[in-house]
Amino acid sequence: MHIGHVGIVGAGMAGAVAAHNLVKAGFVVTVIEKEPQCGGRARSTLVNGALPFFQDHGGQFILDHYEDVMPLIKETGIADDMIEIEPYTATFRGDRFRRINRKNSGTVYSEELVSPRACSQVENAYRHMAQRVGGLDPNRYTAWYEFDNGSADWWFRRSYGEEGAAYLAEPVFNGLFFHAMQYAPEIYAAWMISHLARRDRWHIMRRGTQSIPEAGLRCVRDVRLNTPVLEIGIGAEGKALVRTADETLMLDAVIVTIPPPEAAGIISAPTVRQKLFLKNTHYWSTIVINLLLSSRLSDPNLNNAAMAMIPAEERCFFHNCPAAFSLESGKHKAIGAQELLGTHLMSHSAERLMQEPDDIIAQAVIKDLAHFVPDMPHKLRDVHITRWPLAIPKRSPGELLELTRFWWDQEIQTSPIYIAGDSTSFPTFGGAAWSGKKASNIIAKRFCR
Repeated sequence: MHIGHVGIVGAGMAGAVAAHNLVKAGFVVTVIEKEPQCGGRARSTLVNGALPFFQDHGGQFILDHYEDVMPLIKETGIADDMIEIEPYTATFRGDRFRRINRKNSGTVYSEELVSPRACSQVENAYRHMAQRVGGLDPNRYTAWYEFDNGSADWWFRRSYGEEGAAYLAEPVFNGLFFHAMQYAPEIYAAWMISHLARRDRWHIMRRGTQSIPEAGLRCVRDVRLNTPVLEIGIGAEGKALVRTADETLMLDAVIVTIPPPEAAGIISAPTVRQKLFLKNTHYWSTIVINLLLSSRLSDPNLNNAAMAMIPAEERCFFHNCPAAFSLESGKHKAIGAQELLGTHLMSHSAERLMQEPDDIIAQAVIKDLAHFVPDMPHKLRDVHITRWPLAIPKRSPGELLELTRFWWDQEIQTSPIYIAGDSTSFPTFGGAAWSGKKASNIIAKRFCR
């Protein structure tokens, strides 16, 4: 006998974790997704060739501390698809990439990425911050109220100094968050330090990150793809009403995991706190560009590097140059002699080009990137562009208290409509998964009283 019938709008990481938890708890679950595939911003496609492999078009890295993603991977039997990536990165300075081992800070000295004085300042700031953040939950945004003050850019420049912020913080930050450091809150800086302090391993999925929500939804009997939701409201007897083009569902509860700008247009009966949250949550855009190359790049400093970074100080004259790019050969993927260079434009750069045709975007990025990897255009075989108009929630200092109240309100509300997703926590797979688990636990507790 089932406990209740819960609908989940959105089949991304938050929706998959929520659905998986509710099915385990004995609920009947219906998942509704407007896209033809599940995954949300964890989207992957197969690249055909002599050695086929999956390319990611959104987030791609899974970190050890994603405590609500890792159990899902293990419980669904896809742990063997996880691959730990190489610890090597490369950062451009002056006239070349400097090869850095993120597990060996000494390579920052040996490669002369920053001066000894800057290194000393960075190490002191890092140790001080690592002590402060050591016990905080890296997936629960509301645990980080102590750092809800200034911007990430302000904190790094004050603590690391100008040189350390430019070459050791800014490019890594952009690669981790798909987010420009100058538009991010200090909480993100503290989170990045905690991640480095824990020495988390980085993983990718052999079949792409989309395979995680796909696996999480296998236990759900009713998954409806290609089904846009037209309205979410409250019907008779306090039931949740979910209307699509084909039918109207009456459910015991519904979890909405799609971005708030989309949710605001379909939730007709939000609570006062939800209405405020939906109104005030805005997003940055991101454009993901995957460049398939016929062979590896010739720069030896990029061999086995999973990530390459181009600091703002070096790319300041190139308005369409990405801050970072990943290299598939550095992720232990068996892709043969070919290479996949994955990169992205974010914030104002992405918004400026969002409406341009694919060929204009590709030409702009390739032209600027060629200044740093000159042999890339000659090896280019194919380009795949993915637009994410709602990629990363915009956050400002002082918002954490309101987000804390938002979750408190959802825990005690009588409304059957709940909101989750990365907009309600950290903008990472771990944050999205935490929010899905949190919302599902609230519902389970409500129905099991």
